[in-house]
Amino acid sequence: WLENFLIEFPNIVIVVSHDRHFLNAICTYICDIDFGKITQFTGNYDFWYQMSQILQKQQKDQQKKREDKMADLKQFVCRTSRAMNKNYPESELSNFIVDRLMATAEEATGRKVDIGITNFGGIRVDLPEGDIVMDDIVSMLPFKNYVSFVALSGEDVRILFEAMARKRMQVIGGARVVVNGRELKSLEVGGEPVDPARTYGVATVDFLLDGGDSVYVARNAKDLIITDILMRDAVLPYAIELGRKGEALEYHTDGRVVVEGDPFVK
Repeated sequence: WLENFLIEFPNIVIVVSHDRHFLNAICTYICDIDFGKITQFTGNYDFWYQMSQILQKQQKDQQKKREDKMADLKQFVCRTSRAMNKNYPESELSNFIVDRLMATAEEATGRKVDIGITNFGGIRVDLPEGDIVMDDIVSMLPFKNYVSFVALSGEDVRILFEAMARKRMQVIGGARVVVNGRELKSLEVGGEPVDPARTYGVATVDFLLDGGDSVYVARNAKDLIITDILMRDAVLPYAIELGRKGEALEYHTDGRVVVEGDPFVK
């Protein structure tokens, strides 16, 4: 009689019971109190139970994904013989990254790459001395910046470098630049002065194509290819192979960027 009475009762009744059959018969909402939080489910006990099992499985799956991701981030990549720092106007770390960008863009697109340009802001942390794990690489290059190829005339290459010189030089490869104050004093590509009539292949990241960090690499582009390769994935295979062979990750500076009278240079 109680079930029939409650079913027909026009007002709200809060029922606390361990009798699932009773709850199934009379309840239209179930409130689950867990760890000080109340979650309301529409339906009877059986519906709540099914939903709670689904939610528990989802939580377990999410936890496993987080644990798997943490395990991946702790995976050994390679080692460095000394710390590699991001220093302006050039450094071992920035030179390494842009040179890997150039090699990856050339391999991915099949186009000849003469110049590489990426931004200092995209390199977020330095690489420490010793063992490098995946988390170090991801933290160093965390953004979803994609390897890209741009074909530019020599005239537009010079205009691009003049614009960078007026603000702040970015990370470059394949070229040698001398900047005096905020003016481009000299620019060579492949050891030769830039030819205004020649077309040059430029490897960059999509962030810099149209105004990222006030850089417009794709302005007046004769050709443009945006790959599906993340910037960090231009670095990882090379570093992993070094680790597999037991070789240390080391790089060099080569005077590719000389900035005279620049307040950014300490």
